[in-house]
Amino acid sequence: MAKPLKKAYIRDAGATREALLVAGSEQFGAHGFDGVSVEAIAARAGVNKAMINYHFGGKRGLYRSILTSTFDEVGQAVRELAASGRRAPAVIAGFLDLIAEIGSTRRPAFPALFLREALSADRLDREVLPRVGVIVGTLMEVVARGVQEGSLRPVDPFCAYFIFMAPMSLFISTEPLRRRAHEEGLLPFAPPSAQTFANQLKDTVLRGMCTDYDKEKV
Repeated sequence: MAKPLKKAYIRDAGATREALLVAGSEQFGAHGFDGVSVEAIAARAGVNKAMINYHFGGKRGLYRSILTSTFDEVGQAVRELAASGRRAPAVIAGFLDLIAEIGSTRRPAFPALFLREALSADRLDREVLPRVGVIVGTLMEVVARGVQEGSLRPVDPFCAYFIFMAPMSLFISTEPLRRRAHEEGLLPFAPPSAQTFANQLKDTVLRGMCTDYDKEKV
């Protein structure tokens, strides 16, 4: 059983809310929405389960808050990258670095949670999907701009987004399995970090998409 989060988290209402967001991300990412009880989330956060209703209106509200807050964070960062004045390849490279950092440091449980949500076509959330659309749409605009400015070959912007995002999401969401396998001696080599993978992906994908990769500052 996972140990409760540090008691320092629950000294005030804001910290309690954050502890529940962190604990919920971990539990939902590992077990899915239906596989997690409010008791398990509260125990992980080190708070009374009534706090989930108080702060989020229940388990579904907590789940939605985790998704919306993270997508808002990513969406804002992507918009800032797109508006930075950098050429499209540099923005794409910055996006992959951002996903590597968020998925391995700030929100390590989120990639697995995102993949689980993407596979739940029977549960379309009208609060969550528009936020995803901001990220996808912004990256599509960046790709289209790159084609127009001549830094990218004529590629489909929507397909290009998935070429960037899908490998990063899968790599980060499966990291706990690789780490455990290595710790138990089942994987005979130390698995690479998310940033190492992001660097490899940038080099591989952008070399194929850029008209002159060696001249781009990525």
